[in-house]
Amino acid sequence: MKLSALLALCVVGLASFTEGYKIQKASVVNCRSSPSTSGKVVRTYTSKDNISLSCQTSGTNIKGNTLWDKTTHGCYVADYYLYTGSNGYVAK
Repeated sequence: MKLSALLALCVVGLASFTEGYKIQKASVVNCRSSPSTSGKVVRTYTSKDNISLSCQTSGTNIKGNTLWDKTTHGCYVADYYLYTGSNGYVAK
């Protein structure tokens, strides 16, 4: 998927995310260069980290969830592993 198309899929208006979210269902999660399990791992987060988001988009299906969260570090974590309080897009 081209970067411009990927950016177009990002939910607009999520810049209001100031709180961090905790990971769930794992002790460590990978943050990838794209919303796909084939994206390069660019950093990892542990269960102690608070993860802030800049937007959300769809990507590789992880256990029935295709939503991926773009962090303020510029990489993507599968929403399946973040506790956002919703299985869908969230906005504050």
